Amino acid sequence: MSVIGGLISPLRKFPSAASATVKLKVTVDNDSRDSADVTVVTEIFALDANGDKTGAAVASIAPMTSQIAAGTSTVADGTGTIANPKLWGPPPTQKPNRYVAVTTVRQGSNIVDRYETKFGVRTLKFDPNHGFFHQRRARQIKRRVRSP
Repeated sequence: MSVIGGLISPLRKFPSAASATVKLKVTVDNDSRDSADVTVVTEIFALDANGDKTGAAVASIAPMTSQIAAGTSTVADGTGTIANPKLWGPPPTQKPNRYVAVTTVRQGSNIVDRYETKFGVRTLKFDPNHGFFHQRRARQIKRRVRSP
């Protein structure tokens, strides 16, 4: 049993200062000769500047239970909400705040695999009347023309 990968994808919902909703899709591969009943559990933690987890989980995704036939895969997906998200942005003008989704696959009480997916939360929005917004702030897009 192995986790092939985790994919964090944005929802079409604009993150607010109060919350950000994330969607996680995890492919679980059953490489054994028997079918397996598994539970996939994901917790989300904040990371410090060194990339280490800090404190307790800031969000979780409801456990997903699935029966996987021998030699096949399944996709477990779910959503979770991070309260008061810290936004990711490139230094030096912004902070590279990041999170990690720790996904654990269990068969009964045994942990059979664990996978970590690092990600950041950022906001990008274009409003035809008000322009471009990045990290909830209006930004002016400047065009540069280069001479040949």
